[in-house]
Amino acid sequence: MKPEVKLRLGIVVAVTLVALWLIWPTFHYFLAVSGKVSATPEEIEALRKKSVPLGLDLQGGVDVLLEVDEAKLRNQKVQRYADEIANAFKQESPPIDATVEMSSGTESIVLTLNKAEQRRAADVILKRFQQQGIFPDYDEAKLEVGKPVELAINRELLQQDILKTVDSALKVIRDRVDKLGVTQPVVVKQGVNRIRVQLPGEKDPEMVVKTIIRPAQLEFRAVRAATQPIVDSDGRERYPDDSASYIDVMTGKPLPGKQVPAGYEVRPMKIQKRNPQTGELTTEERYILVKQKVELTGEFLADSWVSTDPTKFYQPVVHLEFKPEGAKRFEQVTRQYEHKPLAVLLDGVVYTAPNINQVISEGSCIIEGAFDLEEAHNLSLILKAGALPAELVTKEKRIVEATLGADSIRASVYALAVGSVIVAAYMIAYYGVAGLIADIALLINVLLIFAFMKLANATLTLSGIGGILLTVGMAVDANILIYERIREELRSGKALKMAIHLGFGRAFSVIFDANLTTLISGLTLLQFGAGSVKGFALSLNIGILATLFTGLFCTHAIVDAWFSLHKSFSIGRIRDLDKCME
Repeated sequence: MKPEVKLRLGIVVAVTLVALWLIWPTFHYFLAVSGKVSATPEEIEALRKKSVPLGLDLQGGVDVLLEVDEAKLRNQKVQRYADEIANAFKQESPPIDATVEMSSGTESIVLTLNKAEQRRAADVILKRFQQQGIFPDYDEAKLEVGKPVELAINRELLQQDILKTVDSALKVIRDRVDKLGVTQPVVVKQGVNRIRVQLPGEKDPEMVVKTIIRPAQLEFRAVRAATQPIVDSDGRERYPDDSASYIDVMTGKPLPGKQVPAGYEVRPMKIQKRNPQTGELTTEERYILVKQKVELTGEFLADSWVSTDPTKFYQPVVHLEFKPEGAKRFEQVTRQYEHKPLAVLLDGVVYTAPNINQVISEGSCIIEGAFDLEEAHNLSLILKAGALPAELVTKEKRIVEATLGADSIRASVYALAVGSVIVAAYMIAYYGVAGLIADIALLINVLLIFAFMKLANATLTLSGIGGILLTVGMAVDANILIYERIREELRSGKALKMAIHLGFGRAFSVIFDANLTTLISGLTLLQFGAGSVKGFALSLNIGILATLFTGLFCTHAIVDAWFSLHKSFSIGRIRDLDKCME
């Protein structure tokens, strides 16, 4: 056997051994799960982590469909534009005296100018917003003192903002899931305002919604404060929470003869109390009046971390740090509500409502509330991964049962095994020794596919197994093309050794071109497909690369080695013998 033949055969053997080493944990894992070999739960879990990751359709898991509350999001965007106008008016010298409000039920802002001498200054600011495309229909002639002017928001611009927000929410959820270490999740956008999240291996959809992809929408809102200040022991004036004058703080219901003030709403508030004798913490729920208007959201959050306060029995504290724009907004909010309470809400629940003692210009604050250290870390992690810019509503949540996954695996593996055996038997029956070598190359092909998937940490799905089965047929096609080309060379009178050489050489371009075109289609599916289509495309693309290696290299190396040892090579009905070895 010539040195180059030994080298190529050695490469084939080495690659096969590496592939076997890579997929052995996967094989061992399935044997352990099926009870064929004994293993402790800890050993099974260790094997699972080393195995080829299985998709939701094979191992079961949680499937959740989320929808962005588009109506609420539109209102938030319109309110944000109203706030920007109001802030621009306040920054003028002197500040422009005007009322800027969101028009209820419409995508517009109502502006009322209170001083005639400020009409020109207000017009300059509004035209600046018009040039930005926010109010395309603004008419200067309609701006009159004491007369409300309706400014319609550009619908196209508003829709673009909504699409950007949905994309931002999609990125945030992906970041959260990645940071929490969920194995091979699927987070994709469906339609305009829906996001589907699939988490293989998870069993509790409620936990997924609440802990992993819960909105964690951070909001700062003003509390209904008393009209008259009280003086603290240090001489500071402050305006305390006045919710108890309007509602029963235990039930949240209005007091007899009272009603919730306009522009405010009742929100639950978690209060943490410590037993002075035992030191045990208990959480109670109260109700508080907060403004419907959101002053600041988690959209402007830059970072979050946890510490403990030694002065309060090491109570967990969540630190928040804002982006530059958020820091500026936070300074404006604390200036507006100085000496008054400001509520910090997470998912609509008030965790704390401290009094703003002074303007905060550093762009950071803390949240103290009714949560333990683990909850504080989870909250910080979610906020750090990204606070959602919009509220998400759970439309669907379901569990894909593990039994369904096991049945799918058995049926799929059975189909793959039966299909491969039929193809292998046909190749041996029709091509003899050449067919046997093709079957060996086919086995190496399948091993390489699983090894590639393990190296890339790619997920094996039910449709992916279908892609592997298709690859089996394509791999056989490559060998058939080579063998038929060798037969043609033999029929033309070529010696067997030359026929083998020419057969592999002249079949190369056909095999390469055919697989290249299929690879392009597979890459297109991988780029633009989703769900099962993506799983199919992934295994197909890996299979094509494996087919090129096994068909053009492995088969050639084994055929050359066989010919070197036996000086003959059977290709079914046509047999020839070449003893003229050079």
